[in-house]
Amino acid sequence: MAIQLPLGQQEIEPQRHQRRDDSGQPRPTAPPVAGVAALGIGSGTGHVPSLGALTLGFSVASQTRDSRSQIALPLEHVPFGHQNHAMDAGLAGLLGGVIGAAVGAVGATASAWITGRKAEHQAEIQSETQLRQARLQLNAEWTRALRESRKSAYLAFAESCHLVHGTLSEASLKLGGIAASDPPEEREERRQAARRLWNEARTMNRQLDRLQHIVFMEGPSEMGTAAQAATGALVPHFAAVIDWLHAVDNEAETPQHSAEQNRAHIEAYGKLLQFLYAAADTTLPDIRDR
Repeated sequence: MAIQLPLGQQEIEPQRHQRRDDSGQPRPTAPPVAGVAALGIGSGTGHVPSLGALTLGFSVASQTRDSRSQIALPLEHVPFGHQNHAMDAGLAGLLGGVIGAAVGAVGATASAWITGRKAEHQAEIQSETQLRQARLQLNAEWTRALRESRKSAYLAFAESCHLVHGTLSEASLKLGGIAASDPPEEREERRQAARRLWNEARTMNRQLDRLQHIVFMEGPSEMGTAAQAATGALVPHFAAVIDWLHAVDNEAETPQHSAEQNRAHIEAYGKLLQFLYAAADTTLPDIRDR
């Protein structure tokens, strides 16, 4: 037996589930739940289902709620300890990633720093090596230039000194060729030649003083001392020749004059040889700044 609801309730029930949009039109409603559909509510028939249908509908609705409760139960009743364990695992993973990235960045930075320091150290070693080679090359060039300059100064002094000795020796030969029995013309000719040679030797000796000063400037001090000894030994030689020449002028020459001249010549020439030996030792390739 069907029970008919009053008209007012029949019109209100369907409208309770309707929604309207911004324009005022009713929105489509969701389909009725399985239990409500079984009751026939909202179907538009306007009839109330029978008692058996109601019982079946409430049973279905109860089962649906139970199943939803069973589904939601595992999510709602998860123990708090398990949730903490899950959070700890997530945080551990996050921290591990951050620490790993930080360690990687630090490692990359350290590697770059080590590489940079190594390159800088190699560059310093290369620069020091090049500087050392440049210094050695400059030292070798300076030594070679010094050796050539000294050699030129020593050679000029030795040649000039040798010319003075040679000129004095020629003057001595002219004087030694004069004999008491020679005609006066021949005797005068030899005497004038000896005087001319002695004057030439004195002029060259003045130039020798300038060359001696250059030897002092070039150094070392041993060479200056040797040059001074060589020029100093020429003084007795000049004196011996001029004394012999004065004796010839007065026709008072003796063999003693010739012996004095020879002795002075040997002494002076020996000093010149000592200078040459010292010059050779100083201008060897292994010369050192002294």
